Amino acid sequence: MIKFPIAIRLLAIPVLLAVWAGATAATLADFDCSKKVVAIYQPGPNWPQFRERLAEHLDFIKTKMEQKVLAYGSPMSDGSGKPIGGLFIYNETEPDSVAKQVEEDTFVKEHVVVYSLARWGMCQGKSPVR
Repeated sequence: MIKFPIAIRLLAIPVLLAVWAGATAATLADFDCSKKVVAIYQPGPNWPQFRERLAEHLDFIKTKMEQKVLAYGSPMSDGSGKPIGGLFIYNETEPDSVAKQVEEDTFVKEHVVVYSLARWGMCQGKSPVR
């Protein structure tokens, strides 16, 4: 009875080695990446006006989302839930174009926040062909 489980384990080793040997490293071709630009907001010199300017900022965000210019956006918070900025993903590929959009935001115009932009590839794994 004890020899049977050992035999199974001995047969499993070559199978596992064959699977491991057939595995290949991932490449960029394994991913589908759509290019976007990310705007990262951080507290600016007028951060204490956050609550006072929030409604205007939310109107801006809502409009950009309705126009499909802005794909995603969300406030960022610390561990206690206190707002510390925001992250916004634009359906744009050029930072200059996004900068023009962001400069329209009341939070930016009134120096409630400062921002930085970065190019980003929103990548997803490609589904295997079956």
